[in-house]
Amino acid sequence: MPGPRDLERLAVRIETLQRTSTHGWEGGDTLQFKNLLPGSRGRQVLPDPKSLRELAQNYPDRGEDQRWLNQNWRNWIAWAQRAEGIVRDNDPRNPKRMMRDMVRGKLPRLR
Repeated sequence: MPGPRDLERLAVRIETLQRTSTHGWEGGDTLQFKNLLPGSRGRQVLPDPKSLRELAQNYPDRGEDQRWLNQNWRNWIAWAQRAEGIVRDNDPRNPKRMMRDMVRGKLPRLR
């Protein structure tokens, strides 16, 4: 059962994802990532951080709102983890990404 702090942490995670640049990513990864962000038209969309913060401030007592929050909480966490995984897989320093680039003839940029 998520508490107000959990909702605030999720809002921060979503804001971090919204600031992530997709420059240099594969087209399919970019599309999949952007479909998870708030404001997209996909079926699996993360909630807006502002609404999460409002929900944390007016944390629901027992009842319908609490039940709704519990049902959606697991989906939101799973979608945030999926988006963070896409970011991790497209990091140029990721060995998986380096190998994929080398197969395609791109030399890795080592710093």
